[in-house]
Amino acid sequence: MTEREFDQKVERAAANFERRVETAADHLDKTVNRAWNRSRLFRCVSRGTSLAAEVGLLLIAGHLADRGNRTAAAWCAGLSAVGLAGDVLTAICFRRKKK
Repeated sequence: MTEREFDQKVERAAANFERRVETAADHLDKTVNRAWNRSRLFRCVSRGTSLAAEVGLLLIAGHLADRGNRTAAAWCAGLSAVGLAGDVLTAICFRRKKK
């Protein structure tokens, strides 16, 4: 097998892999969107998970600050604040209308 043939096989394998990943991502996106639109429980669990992650980041920031890792603590607190602000803005701007 020449170097050119090898390169072509690698390119084909990479293209096949990329196509499979894109197909799987599209399927996941459609499934999650369908679940989000149809299930109040799914929306509540998703938002709760997001809020738990952001509160966890705040707690970790406090722990890091106590141990003297001020830069990491600032990053964690900043990311948490941005996430919480995003959740609040999303809740305000995209409220579901009662039917």
